[in-house]
Amino acid sequence: MKLSSQEKAMAEYLEKYHDINNPISMTNLSELFGISKRMTRRAIERIIITQTLVIGIDVNNKGYWVANSPTDIEVANNLSKSRLRKTLKRLAANKGDIKWIYNYLKELENKYPKYHNNQLTMSIDDQVSEVQ
Repeated sequence: MKLSSQEKAMAEYLEKYHDINNPISMTNLSELFGISKRMTRRAIERIIITQTLVIGIDVNNKGYWVANSPTDIEVANNLSKSRLRKTLKRLAANKGDIKWIYNYLKELENKYPKYHNNQLTMSIDDQVSEVQ
């Protein structure tokens, strides 16, 4: 999967202007890029999934920010873990099957290996696609 030119531009913008101390709301990001909130969520998801940037969501849901250090990455991932715990708890409480998660976790572990010191080997330029 490669990023579109718009997704690449969004990633570059976030990396340049929005760190952990300066998150940007989805509304503002959507307006800045002239796209819907749904398209913004999709772009953020693709930026994360392609391992272009590690993006966190502010503790108070104030917006998106880029993790620029191992500590920032840990904060971003702890926030994701908290949301995941709540989601899995609701699934289990609704009598949903949660055993599938073990196989899925193994798939993810194989697809997204963790690098030493949380370093990634890709760059934004490696992910750009000519097709939007």
